[in-house]
Amino acid sequence: MSEDLRIDACIDKLEVYGLKVFKVDGAYPAVMIYFRPMSLTKHLANASDLFPDLKDIRVFMNQTESEIYEVNEVQEYVGDGKFAKALLLHVSISKEDLPKKNNYVVVQVVDAEGHLGQAATYFGFEK
Repeated sequence: MSEDLRIDACIDKLEVYGLKVFKVDGAYPAVMIYFRPMSLTKHLANASDLFPDLKDIRVFMNQTESEIYEVNEVQEYVGDGKFAKALLLHVSISKEDLPKKNNYVVVQVVDAEGHLGQAATYFGFEK
């Protein structure tokens, strides 16, 4: 990184784990985003399912909000015969940003109680 970066971190009662961004070769010019949202409130209550009741998901690519084409709930094996719920999103990215090697994505989730979770990462793709 050759320049300063300002990070506006948000801390609340949701967390976003395992954030990964990838593209599917030969598909529509968009990206897939995988992550596991978890509720700290449910964790503190010793709930077995930490997946929050989400009411909103927002994705920002390079500070511009992306369109979410599809939201898929998936089961991730976590060992010992147990699974955790995760999300796989299909989202828009501009044709100008798609070939860049240093894109910045922010994923925000809000649950039914108004709690916020957020994660961010850089990603890029080789031509």
